[in-house]
Amino acid sequence: MLFGLSPLSAVPDCRALESILLSVLSALEAEMVFIRNLVGGLLAELEDDIDRDKFKSLLHYSRRLASFQSRAKLVQEAIEEVLEQDEDMTAMYLTDKKNDIPRLMDDHEELEVLLESFAKQVEEIVNEAENIHVRKRQANESGWY
Repeated sequence: MLFGLSPLSAVPDCRALESILLSVLSALEAEMVFIRNLVGGLLAELEDDIDRDKFKSLLHYSRRLASFQSRAKLVQEAIEEVLEQDEDMTAMYLTDKKNDIPRLMDDHEELEVLLESFAKQVEEIVNEAENIHVRKRQANESGWY
């Protein structure tokens, strides 16, 4: 299981959400790796040789990085928003709702653990994107290009 929460996976609603979160996390990680390689490789090339085409590429990569940062932060904010709303988390137990099984408003520990784990991993991706942005800015300020 993605988050190492096998006991939680006994709850069908948690399994479904875990699959969705895995898909989102995989997409974010894949794009992060791609951007890291693009920007890192180009910064290394700029240390050796500065030319107009590389500068244009860096500008394009910077826009792509900014767009990615924005999307990753939106995912992070959405998860944080759900974690702050007991009512929303309780409503995620669709199986219980379908079977008319009432839940207490704060009876959502399984989902909370799952979402907190996911939030931590998304935070790491957001931080890595910020670190890449800082490296790019430092390269610019140091006069490489």
